Amino acid sequence: MRAIELEARVITAVDQIRARQPVEHDLIECKRSWPQEMKARQLAGSLNRAGGDPVLYIIGIDEKTGEIHDVSGTDILDWWSQIIPQFDHTPPELVRHLNVQVCEAGEHVVAVAVASDRAPYVVKTGSANPSLEAPMREGTDTRPK
Repeated sequence: MRAIELEARVITAVDQIRARQPVEHDLIECKRSWPQEMKARQLAGSLNRAGGDPVLYIIGIDEKTGEIHDVSGTDILDWWSQIIPQFDHTPPELVRHLNVQVCEAGEHVVAVAVASDRAPYVVKTGSANPSLEAPMREGTDTRPK
């Protein structure tokens, strides 16, 4: 995915959020803050649903209010290094990430595009007795495949 395509998708999504239109679906997820490693299952479910298309995370926006939140205190590669160990064997590829300015005041969100072309993605679940799961995202729910 080219940077200009990613930026255009994010700007369109932010405009829709501000117009009180829903934007989240199988390929787009909005997050107010950086998802914790326990959200790797949700990401895997989205990637397994995507059928080869990239999954886009827009980080730093509240989908319900349109409010922009500063997420600049987290380094993308530090965050990603916490997510990938949750995957069994082959983790997904971080295709592109960039800061996208979403208003004239300089507020920005972080766009993260993740490849889904090596599905199925399997994650480790549970802490005491970990097991493996290839989840599937359906709307706002993530279920075992």
